[in-house]
Amino acid sequence: MTLQEEKQHYLYLYWKFSRMEVDKLKQILGELGKRRYIENDVECFTEHRVAARVYLEKTRKSDSLVFHLQNFMG
Repeated sequence: MTLQEEKQHYLYLYWKFSRMEVDKLKQILGELGKRRYIENDVECFTEHRVAARVYLEKTRKSDSLVFHLQNFMG
C-alpha cells in the first residue's frame, strides 16, 4: 500500500467512525481491542487506533483549554 493509499484509508476510517453514535463506537472499539490485544491480530491496528482517536475526541471535555485561555487573557 502506498503512502497516498494509506492516507486515504485513514481518512475513510476516520469519517466512518466519526459518523457513529458514541455507544456504537464504544462497542466497536471493544471488539477491535479484543482482536488486537487478545487475539493478537495485527491487521486491525490502524482501525483500532482511529476508532480510539474518534472516541476520545467525542468524549473528551475541552474545558481545560478555555479555562487556561481565560486565565492567560486576563
